[in-house]
This record gives sequence, C-alpha cells and structure tokens, in this order.
Amino acid sequence: MIELSVIVENNQPLEYWAWSPGMDLEVGVWDTQIPAIRKAVSPEVMLISLLGFHLLGYRLGCGGGYFDRALLALKTKPISIAVGCECGRLDTIYTQTHDVPMDMVVTEEPMICLDQVSLEDHEEPDSLAPYASSPCFMHEFNCCGISADGTQV
Repeated sequence: MIELSVIVENNQPLEYWAWSPGMDLEVGVWDTQIPAIRKAVSPEVMLISLLGFHLLGYRLGCGGGYFDRALLALKTKPISIAVGCECGRLDTIYTQTHDVPMDMVVTEEPMICLDQVSLEDHEEPDSLAPYASSPCFMHEFNCCGISADGTQV
C-alpha cells in the first residue's frame, strides 16, 4: 500500500492517507494532490524531501516542521529516508529540540547509512567518520536493514 502525506491542519503532524493508482484526488494545502477519501494509516517507511542535510541525518526542509511532528507523533517510528541532492550536504545544521534525524539520506552519490547520534557528541565534522557505515549504492539497499523490495531485514 502507498500512503500520501497530507497536511490536515497547519502546525500539526502530517497524516498519511492510503492511496492507490486510479484513486480520485483532490487539491489539498499548498495545492498538493491528496486522496479524496480520508483513510489515515501508519507508514512503515517515509520518503521525505530535503533542501539540505548533515551527515548526522538531520535535514532542512521548507521550514514547516510537518515531517518532524509526524515522526514524533507516530506510535511506531517508521524508517525515515530523506531524498535530495548531494549539493545540499552541509557542514553544520543548527538543530532544534524538535528536529528528528533521518535513518538514511539518499542523493545521486553513493549512499551513506546513518547511525542515530546526537550533535552534542561531535564538535568537528571530521569526527563523524566512525558513525557512518561504508557507502553503498541503491542496488545494495540492504546495507541499512532494508531489502531491495523495501522490506526491513
């Protein structure tokens, strides 16, 4: 099943609504296409866009905090995969208490699987090396506990 993220109310967590090809869509907040029928579900994997990211897994989005609130609100934390461009890699992101690190960041470059560590543990970007696994490619998706078909292993 595929779920689409839906802003139900400003400054609140996203909801994920079931969607399948051919299903009727309507216009949601910011003119996004959302399922016409509200059937809220809990995602197992979240694909999250990014504008910038840090090797500790923190991402910069559009500033609304919707994905962070959704990750914090879900009873079972899904695998969070941020998707963006390598040119968005940053040496520093000044996180806030509500920021949630991603499990994985995927760009056009070889993928680095991220451990969940806190920024307070690291002063210098060079100290990050021991906390990331070796690079892998999308066809080797299981390096982070996910098989090529998207299931957790």
